[in-house]
Amino acid sequence: SSMKKTLFGGIILIILVLIFIFLFPLKYMEYIEEVEEITGVEREVIFALIKTESGFRERALSKKGARGLMQVMPETAEWITKKEKLFERDFDLYNYRDNILIGTTYFAYLKNKYNGDRVNMLAAYNAGTGRVKTGKWRKFKETINYVNKVRVYRVVYKLRLAVYEKFR
Repeated sequence: SSMKKTLFGGIILIILVLIFIFLFPLKYMEYIEEVEEITGVEREVIFALIKTESGFRERALSKKGARGLMQVMPETAEWITKKEKLFERDFDLYNYRDNILIGTTYFAYLKNKYNGDRVNMLAAYNAGTGRVKTGKWRKFKETINYVNKVRVYRVVYKLRLAVYEKFR
């Protein structure tokens, strides 16, 4: 009976690990590592943002018009690409490389703007800098949930990446 329990425990563990890997993919890993180098935004944060924003759907489009993996608004993309001189060409928010670089560069801008205050950074990414300035974002359940979700996913991805590094 203890053999059955051990076997059952092992099977449950394997199932949990597979669910973990399936629910928290490490898609675009090499590129995200490059973007981490360029922007200084940690990999686990980039992954958590993508997971929360689009669930890794490259063609995601929100009701408000946010596009791609990191759900970047076209106006925000225009602004940050000009400000940071990201491209000497047109960009495509449905292209994973353009989207991740633009979204992460914008997040790095917010990191600087809010002196690394993660709550304000995430609230601004979701609800805009105007709502953070006035504190109005705290009235939006969607933004409160968003901030909490990204913070949890960041911790999960930190663990996920540690396991990945161990077996890389």
